[in-house]
Amino acid sequence: LTVVLMNPGVTDALSGRLSFYKQDGTALPVSIEGQVVTYRDITLPHSGTVYLSAGPAGPGLVSGWAIFELVDDGSGNWGGHHGSGGAMDHSNYDHVFGTLIYEFAPGDATQTQVGVLGSRYEMGYFMGFSLPVSVGTTVNTGIALVNTGTLTQNVALRLISSAGALTSETTLVLPPGGQNAFYVSDAFPGVDFTQFRGSVEVRNQYEGIVALGLLQIDGILTSIPVVHIPDSMPGWGSGGP
Repeated sequence: LTVVLMNPGVTDALSGRLSFYKQDGTALPVSIEGQVVTYRDITLPHSGTVYLSAGPAGPGLVSGWAIFELVDDGSGNWGGHHGSGGAMDHSNYDHVFGTLIYEFAPGDATQTQVGVLGSRYEMGYFMGFSLPVSVGTTVNTGIALVNTGTLTQNVALRLISSAGALTSETTLVLPPGGQNAFYVSDAFPGVDFTQFRGSVEVRNQYEGIVALGLLQIDGILTSIPVVHIPDSMPGWGSGGP
């Protein structure tokens, strides 16, 4: 796994901590530059980029997730500031963007690599996401969900056909720090996935849920977009923003 962090913001430098967690939310030991750690403190220079390779700390397959949290320097630069007339003032705005590069290498021979954009969390904007889905004989869609918040959440999953019809639905319970990764074909038993195309809606109760999707075709991985659902924004339809 390679983590890429970018700082295209306007400040001189940004500092933060990259932490690794198991699926149950406890610390995940990883190997970075020959050392076994559960986190790494990182400083990103202005317009700078950091590449960090992390591997397993021991034998066997381990699933988990990572989060990069900025150190609060007291500047309040944690989002766009509204100027006169509601215009966005980006002159004092910190940005960090992350990418994860996964490698599938059975027998130490690389079969496929895929880069996935990291997702922002705790924005308070949207409580729902949608991901395109394709499932068939040689294709499947994988989804990973993480609860970065402090409250247990009941996450609703809705399988939608390409025609927009609800095909099936289920609920996942994610405790604080919990992660769940699954294939769509396993999440909705009883559905005919001989040749299915559509989407999965992910709707959560509170902010803090992060979603990631991968398309697997004959062992080759491709990242898929995670888009916000407009009516999941707080205040939607009630005069809110």
